[in-house]
Amino acid sequence: MSDLLGQYINKMLEFEEKGYLDEALELSNKMLDTFVEDKLEILFERGKLQFRNANYQEALTDFIYAYQISNDPEIYELVLEAYLYPNQENLILQYQENLKLLENYPHYKNEYPQEEELHFYPIFQNDQMVAYVDTQSRTFAINHKQEIKNYPEHGNCYMMFNELWSEDILKCEEMCRILKPFMDINIPMYLVYDKLYWLLFLQLQDVTAFIESKRMVFLVGEKAFREYLSDTQVIMPNRVQDEKYANYIQALSEVTVIKYQYYNQGLEKIHQYYSGNKEMIDEHIKSGKPKILFMTSRFTTVLQYHTRDCMEAAQTLGCETELVIEPDGIRRVTDFYTVERLAEFKPDIIFCIDHFRYEKKFAIPQEIVWITWIQDKLPQSTGNPKIQGILKKRDIVISPFVSDLPGKHWNMNYKDVLKAPLSANQDIYKERELLQEEKELYSCDICYVANASNYRKRVEEYKQEIPPEIHEDFQLVMDVYFQLMKEEIFYYGYERNKEVLSLILDQLKINWPEQFVSQLAEDMVLSIGYSRYKSLIVEWLLEAGYTNIKLYGNEWGEDEKFGPYAMGVIENGEKLSKALNASKVVLAMHPVFSLAARTIEAVSSGAFCLVNDIPEADMANAREYFEEGKELIYFYGKQDLLEKLGYYLEHKEERERVVEAGLKKVSEVLTYERMMERVIRETSELLEKRSKEELI
Repeated sequence: MSDLLGQYINKMLEFEEKGYLDEALELSNKMLDTFVEDKLEILFERGKLQFRNANYQEALTDFIYAYQISNDPEIYELVLEAYLYPNQENLILQYQENLKLLENYPHYKNEYPQEEELHFYPIFQNDQMVAYVDTQSRTFAINHKQEIKNYPEHGNCYMMFNELWSEDILKCEEMCRILKPFMDINIPMYLVYDKLYWLLFLQLQDVTAFIESKRMVFLVGEKAFREYLSDTQVIMPNRVQDEKYANYIQALSEVTVIKYQYYNQGLEKIHQYYSGNKEMIDEHIKSGKPKILFMTSRFTTVLQYHTRDCMEAAQTLGCETELVIEPDGIRRVTDFYTVERLAEFKPDIIFCIDHFRYEKKFAIPQEIVWITWIQDKLPQSTGNPKIQGILKKRDIVISPFVSDLPGKHWNMNYKDVLKAPLSANQDIYKERELLQEEKELYSCDICYVANASNYRKRVEEYKQEIPPEIHEDFQLVMDVYFQLMKEEIFYYGYERNKEVLSLILDQLKINWPEQFVSQLAEDMVLSIGYSRYKSLIVEWLLEAGYTNIKLYGNEWGEDEKFGPYAMGVIENGEKLSKALNASKVVLAMHPVFSLAARTIEAVSSGAFCLVNDIPEADMANAREYFEEGKELIYFYGKQDLLEKLGYYLEHKEERERVVEAGLKKVSEVLTYERMMERVIRETSELLEKRSKEELI
């Protein structure tokens, strides 16, 4: 160092000592321009000055630059002592904890083996840069924050690359969320990393929040990227953070092409197998042990469990089965996946609740028998007047809504409808010996399992679907309707609701189009009226002094008068069966049919069940199977409900008599094994009948 340079450095330090930091830095810049040959010494001294004054980013930049010039081990160790060693233990701990969290996370794929001993360490991060060291090569590097050039929108499947800033990740995650999610349905967000950036990320960030979102997919390396996205159930990204990562963009394009190639090959396999194979399939069905592919969705509240029950019953009957369902909230039953399963499994029958063959985008071979079990009134299943013309000879419709009682058949526009009542899975819903803690958890006088108790919320939601200019009149109509409900149970049945609605409109001198009145009457049955009736029932119980009540389902806790009894959502299956079994009385209510799932589950679980009478049109009448008063007890309005509750809560032996008789009847006629056995047999008979009709 020259004497002149030494004088300048001393002057810089003097400025620092007096608190003139800006002047000191300005002088250092002049020194760098003037003393070009002494850049190392100037950078080193300025770096120390910056560090002393808490300008850690600037100091580190100077130190790294100085080290790159000199490769001086003293500078290297100084940087580690200042930036790495104070944090190294925490970095390693964060890395190890993150790996533990990712061990069983299904949406993590890494082509590289886990690092036994780290040699890449982040030594500094702020909102502008990340600096890191490679202790193996003894080098430093700086990674500047990426500009996000293509922000996502709600509903986008978004992909980010080598992102080290959690705030940017979480911002994008929030921007591309589904606005109105249902159950656990979600859209994946892909975080793609090269190995180096992944090691840095795991040290810098806590992945807990990312994992808890259940939508973050971590892909490390191009091979892992290709393998994960090749899964036929994954959703492909439709927006990326930046197009500059050409290798991944190219890989994404190639994976898409390969998927379509396999898709077309699968269609060809399916065609080759089924072409001319109708007789063989018919023989399989006639044997009572066909291969059945069950299709459903995890984004259903009930249907996935009924599908499960039917599949387990088919297995018991000796059928080979397979289930097509989303494995989690971010994967889907795509056409790619469906074709893949059809090509591999080669079913004789496809069994699906509420959906038909014609709804698929690709042609399902006509040789396959498609069984649709109609449980809900949907446009594609019951609202299509041309439905009979759309269905083919090997489309079979089954339904609980086929009645032996006069005038109770639900006309669904089908030529042939096989009877298939909701039934019991007695492996799940059965009498149980409860542990003491289970008794304490579930025991109560009255148990009621139902969602959607907040009828006011239903009214407000309905308002969003109708013109604003009629909101005031609509509210008046609903107020009168709810008042009348306290006096008479009439909400069951479309015709009665339409009649009552018309009377209310006349009274209020409101004139609405006939089409709107008809639609509202139907919605009052299935939604608004039903929601109010459920809460009204509980109000009756509370007014009568019943307090040992457990309410399971969504929204009960939103109303303060129900809050003390709200137990939240209960898991379908064993937990629900235990709750039903532990209750003295289970209320089983449905707006349009008494042989509902809850009725069957309660009776099969050994619970005493009170079922609401449906005065107008019981679409699936439990009386066809249960003898009223002996095997199942109905109630007829408020007074009858309270009287029967009082009687049966006081007479345990009477409850037990009804429970025993109901259990016997379920075992005899209402199990899924019996239902599936009958459906398979009658399907075979119907196919034979239709085949003969073709020859005539």
